[in-house]
Amino acid sequence: MKLKKSDKIIAVIGVIILIISGIGIALYPSEEKKIVKETTMEEHTYKVIVDNITEQVFPDNTNYVVKDKILRDQPYIGTVEIKEDNLKSVCFKFDYTDNIYGMLFKLIKKPGQDKLTITITDKFEHEIGKKTIIGSGNATISDQGITEMIKQRIIKADSIENATDILRENFKTEDKSYNIKVTLDVKETIFRPLAFIREKLLSNGDNFKLTVEYTYYKYSLEKIEEEKEKEKEENYSETTETTTYLPPVEIIKNTSYGSGRIWL
Repeated sequence: MKLKKSDKIIAVIGVIILIISGIGIALYPSEEKKIVKETTMEEHTYKVIVDNITEQVFPDNTNYVVKDKILRDQPYIGTVEIKEDNLKSVCFKFDYTDNIYGMLFKLIKKPGQDKLTITITDKFEHEIGKKTIIGSGNATISDQGITEMIKQRIIKADSIENATDILRENFKTEDKSYNIKVTLDVKETIFRPLAFIREKLLSNGDNFKLTVEYTYYKYSLEKIEEEKEKEKEENYSETTETTTYLPPVEIIKNTSYGSGRIWL
C-alpha cells in the first residue's frame, strides 16, 4: 500500500515528536515527592501559683551597739544588700531596752530614759523611714510594694519548659541596698552625777536587737488536666461467641420393619 505524500509527512512528524518526547523524558530528572507531615504540638494549660516567701538577711555590721559619749558619739552604721527576683517588701525590726542605772530610776522610768533614733535610707539616700524608741520598746520600718505580683494566672504552652520561659519574662530582679543609722541620746543629767559619768564616760554603749526580713513572690506552675475527649464509638457490635445447645428432636419414622427413632 502506497502512502500519500501528506501521510508520509504526518508519519515523519509523529516519529520526530516521539523521539523528542523520549529524549525529554530521559533527560528530565525524576523528583521524589516528599510527604511532609506537619507535626502539631499539643498545647497544655498551666496554672500560675504564687507563694509569699520570707527570709532573713544580716547587715554587714552585726555589732548592734550605739554610744553617746561626751567627746564623740558613736552611732551604729550598717548596710543591707538584697538581690532577689520579685521582691515584695523589706522589714527592719528593732528592739531596745535602756541601760538604767540606779535603783531609784529603775523604779521611776520616766526621768533619764535614753532615746534611740533609727533612720533607714536607700542607696540613693532617700529616707525609707525614721523611728525613735524612748527608754525601751520596739520599732518597725518597712519598704513595701517594691514589685507587684504578676497578674497572669493561666499560661498556655506545649511544654512546662516553654511555660516557665513565658512566666520568667515577667520576672523583675531588684538590687536593693539600705543604709541603717542608729544614734543614742543619753538623757542622764548632771543632777545624777554618778549615772551621768557612767553613761557618758564608762559605759560600753547601749545594745539593741535588729532583725531584717525580706519577702518575695515565688511562682510555680501546675498543669491543669483537661477532660479528654471521648473517643467516637465505632459502628460495630462486639460479638461474643456463645454455644447454644438445642434439645434433641425426636422423629418417629415408620418403616416396614417397624417404627424407629432418629436423634438429631
